[in-house]
Amino acid sequence: MKKIYIILFISLCFFFASLSFADFVSNGQFSLDGGLSSSGGMVTSDRYQLKFTQERFNVGALSGQGYSMQPEFLGVIWDSSVSQFIKSIEPNSGYNIAPIHVTIKGEIFSGDPQVKLFKSTEKDIQGENIVVNYSSEVECDFNIAGAVSGFWDIFVSDEVTSGSLSNAFEVKSYSYGSSTIINSPNPFDPARETTNIMYKLDKDINVTVVIFSSTGDALWKRNYSSGVNGGRSGDNNIVWDGITAFGELASNGVFLVHVIDLSANKTLARGKIAVIRR
Repeated sequence: MKKIYIILFISLCFFFASLSFADFVSNGQFSLDGGLSSSGGMVTSDRYQLKFTQERFNVGALSGQGYSMQPEFLGVIWDSSVSQFIKSIEPNSGYNIAPIHVTIKGEIFSGDPQVKLFKSTEKDIQGENIVVNYSSEVECDFNIAGAVSGFWDIFVSDEVTSGSLSNAFEVKSYSYGSSTIINSPNPFDPARETTNIMYKLDKDINVTVVIFSSTGDALWKRNYSSGVNGGRSGDNNIVWDGITAFGELASNGVFLVHVIDLSANKTLARGKIAVIRR
């Protein structure tokens, strides 16, 4: 009989050792080294960071620094001395002509993180429509339209901790001819968003970009100097907010966009922009 009790005790030890910390929390009971304290309905810890949704809970002091909570205590608890760990991003590449939806996998993601792509000397690309599926998975959108090609680092942070992964995402340059203009999103709604107008130039040159109505009326015009974005050799990316030269939102329809060499008064590239106001 004594052997049976010993075997049963050892089995229980292995069973509880196999449970994760999250298992104990989800069942409403846990124990933390360093202890927790409760005052005025708030739960705090010197060592651990707590995030929770307070519905109904009771915290009672037990011996051995053990504490119990009702199952209605919803939240996550982690050691604030541990940084977020990013394992991967899927997909890990995309062409710089349109936004892309990604899934980031790692550890210790909170309910309200900030996500961004960053590259030295370039403007950060902020994550949008961020959703935390689990503490190990985050989804978001990156608008990489017009972004510089190459590898970008990914960075995730919240009010407590942060993490990064170097060279995690590759922005690829879409191959198209120098006489072609691409815009994204297309169609677009100027009441809600802007559109990126992208084109290539064979050399640094002074250009003007003109947007025409379907009847040939010039509705928008911008000049770009040689060597800067808009007038530089290679990829160029400019933004149109859908507001015409008359200060009005563009109406529904298809608009023509031309890139014109100022010195030769010659059209270098053409494209079409569709506007759909919802």
